[in-house]
Amino acid sequence: MQLTGMKNIYVAISEFTSAMGYCEIKIVNKFHLDVKPVITQYQVAGKKIHKDLEDQDKLLPREKATEQQLKDPAVDLDFPRETNFISIERLPFVYVGRIDKVVRQGGDIVIIDDRVSKNPLTSGRPFPDKLMQLSCYCEGFIQNYAKTISFNRMMFKFVQRNQEGDVVFDYQQEYDDAMKSMLLEKMQRFEDIVNKNAEPNHCNNAKKCAACSYFTVCKFRLEA
Repeated sequence: MQLTGMKNIYVAISEFTSAMGYCEIKIVNKFHLDVKPVITQYQVAGKKIHKDLEDQDKLLPREKATEQQLKDPAVDLDFPRETNFISIERLPFVYVGRIDKVVRQGGDIVIIDDRVSKNPLTSGRPFPDKLMQLSCYCEGFIQNYAKTISFNRMMFKFVQRNQEGDVVFDYQQEYDDAMKSMLLEKMQRFEDIVNKNAEPNHCNNAKKCAACSYFTVCKFRLEA
């Protein structure tokens, strides 16, 4: 229950996961010091590729699914890109975001997230911040859409692209109880740090600091 007069704190899912999966000092910079990060050329390139993918997706022929089709897991579905908005309420905190792509294949919902990086991942497992972000999208989809869209399993897929937009690697996993438990634990710690009930952990890695969008404006940064 929300206390009377308490204002909601809206948190972009990308900001939450970046802080908890990369460096918790980002929470101090944003919520305590109101420091603005620098927009990098790779973020600009990423936005352009996302826009190009969205424009291409709009050209695909598709019919609006009926209520019966949405309720039938046997019917494969392809939702238009960037149209599934989600929110996770842990009042006064509200985590908000927009999923890149959602499909239902073989009865399973697959949450797809595209990533553009300076040094693209080509094997292994995505970094913790991306796994956390995809877990957020899965949990948000369940909370926002499960009443109208039926499915068997909730899956997520990480798609790594180079700066030209070509796919160089992908990784798929089920969103299960272990992933949900991890997510809720991280959300609790995030909220404790924002409320100054817990001390943030520094990444203690000069290379990570140098790659951070807060690097030039962060008083806690480490120099290589």
